[in-house]
Amino acid sequence: MKDAELAALVAKRFSGEASSEEISQLNALLSIPENRAQYEWLQERWRQMDALPPEGHFDSHAGLEKLRNRTDTSATHRRKLVPFILVPWRRVAQLAAVAVLGIGSYFIYTRAQPSSATDTAWREVHLQKGYRALSLADGTRVTLNAGSTLSYPQQFESGVRRVELDGEAFFEVVSDAAHPFIVQTDDLDVVVTGTVFNVRNYDDEGRAEVSLLEGKVEVKSHAEGAAVSTYLKPEQQLKLEKTAGQASIGSFESTEILAWKDGDFVFRNTPLSQVARELSRFYGIDVSVDDPDLARRRITGKFGQDDIWVILEALTYSANAQYEVERDADDVTAIHLVR
Repeated sequence: MKDAELAALVAKRFSGEASSEEISQLNALLSIPENRAQYEWLQERWRQMDALPPEGHFDSHAGLEKLRNRTDTSATHRRKLVPFILVPWRRVAQLAAVAVLGIGSYFIYTRAQPSSATDTAWREVHLQKGYRALSLADGTRVTLNAGSTLSYPQQFESGVRRVELDGEAFFEVVSDAAHPFIVQTDDLDVVVTGTVFNVRNYDDEGRAEVSLLEGKVEVKSHAEGAAVSTYLKPEQQLKLEKTAGQASIGSFESTEILAWKDGDFVFRNTPLSQVARELSRFYGIDVSVDDPDLARRRITGKFGQDDIWVILEALTYSANAQYEVERDADDVTAIHLVR
């Protein structure tokens, strides 16, 4: 079943409009760990909107129809660019939008077949744009950011629980002291037994970051020239400059680090070139800044992720720039920020 169909069933259940057949269908789907993670994600968003009263009074059909009407009356080129996650304060429209637009663009496939009866098959999730929640075999919940790949075994074997990450993900690890949980990246590993943390390490960025919210983690760096093993406490962040091989520990603002999970971009004195890279990754469109001086201009601000055109207007105003759009028929293929 597609994410949009699952979200539609969840919306009906929360609104009290699901039939007994639909409830049975949803319960069967929730026996699958990945569907359960999506259900919990939607439930949390609903609660954040204060839209989960004891007695359901939300007309999901009206909400979906309203969203369809709004989408149909928007410009074609903008409709093509609406991302798959809308900001959480849109209340009823947000959950309806999840049902209509889906929850992310991603691929899941088995990375390798077991070579023997004792081997475990691995799965690889590659998220092209948006973000997506999933649940691992041990109950650990992972939220994967745009442009990221997570590889994990379908079943954890005895010993350690190991996953591999390229990109950014937020982990809520089920506690199990006898079976450490290890997140492996190209430049560092994070070892935990049960905790809440964020890991960011994209191949096209010069810095890797581990931000700890709860519990305790050990970070083992294996970047060239930076063989470091250190422990982090809650509200501490390790930054690893990959080229220089230098690691530092400091505090961090969780609302900024985790803004992506709540449907926001937060930039603080960020070069426009990096802002463009974030937009490219999230929307799955090539956003570029060719002029070196323009690329170095700094941006500070908070933007909702539901409309790239609003963001572009704000960026071009702040940077005293313009944007040019390339199209292939009705599809936008590239956006260039120019002077």
